[in-house]
Amino acid sequence: MMAGMVKPTMEDIARAAHVSVSTVSRALADHGGTAAGTKRLVHQVAVQLGYTPGDKGRAKTWHSGMVGLITTDLEGRPSLPVLIGAEDALGPMKHSILLANSRGDARLETSRIEQLMSRNIDGLLVVNKSVDPRSPIPRSLIGDTPVVYVYGPSRDPDDCSVTADSRQGAELAISHLIDRGRRRIAVIGGPEHARATSERMIGVKHAFAMHGLRPVAPPRFGSWDVSWGRKATELLLQDDMPFDGLYCLNDRIARGALETLMGHGLHVPDDVAVIGHDNWERQIVDAAVPLTTVDSDCERIGRVAAMALLDAIQGNPHHGMITVSGNLIQRASTSSTALPKKRHPRRRSTRWADGER
Repeated sequence: MMAGMVKPTMEDIARAAHVSVSTVSRALADHGGTAAGTKRLVHQVAVQLGYTPGDKGRAKTWHSGMVGLITTDLEGRPSLPVLIGAEDALGPMKHSILLANSRGDARLETSRIEQLMSRNIDGLLVVNKSVDPRSPIPRSLIGDTPVVYVYGPSRDPDDCSVTADSRQGAELAISHLIDRGRRRIAVIGGPEHARATSERMIGVKHAFAMHGLRPVAPPRFGSWDVSWGRKATELLLQDDMPFDGLYCLNDRIARGALETLMGHGLHVPDDVAVIGHDNWERQIVDAAVPLTTVDSDCERIGRVAAMALLDAIQGNPHHGMITVSGNLIQRASTSSTALPKKRHPRRRSTRWADGER
């Protein structure tokens, strides 16, 4: 390629060879599912345009300096912090991010990835809106372009995935309540079989065991919504099982629990200390009592994922799961260290006699 000429893209090759971008990607990666004649044509056009195969099976001998980031939910809790963290890591390394949003639609995801591939990205960050595992991106679509899965891990254990350490975060939450003098602690979770629920419950059980305690009542599982937080808390109060600490597995549940406790005349944190998980500002900033919560540190997850991707681009890929520890963000919902001296119950089911705690 002559000096000063614009570097060709896979889209240029596809247009000249009258094939799709994904076909170009497969052909340049020497993918076994591509016809031999098509491979020859694509390689011939690539050479003519100055886009030649490199060593170690790489489809190009130069780096574009661009990394793709595709998210299933641009407005979701992890996406923007992950993007900020990734930019912090990639910027000093002279890499820019091309952002795409699939909106959780599989067909749109394929289309967006093809568009990113046509820009000759050096690597791809795939961000999921939840920590539930997802299907890996087909190699037929991306060739040998390095991929790192972020927040929601790949189902392929050989892929590199960077996610939150949900177990450690839950241990922080329970230990914090115990450190605040709470001994009768209840737990409200999301969907029972969701990965976030199962991982956080492992941390819950471990923390209770470390302190020689047990939950005051069996954990309740439902949805991730504020409405479930209200309902589950109502059920706890109806059971007339006195509790002085409440760990909710996300902030929406905690927000609903907080509203219900206060609606029954209970003081937070004097009567019940409440803690959430995720540090989701939408649920925290205008709460009647600012919520203590566990922050999964999504910016750090983004930085770690970006550094792992840079390693892969340089020929040193990582494999398996990398977990990032979270942080406890203490606010008013757990700030009191004293046991309650005054209660204002509205009905018998919330009246806890002296000595019951």
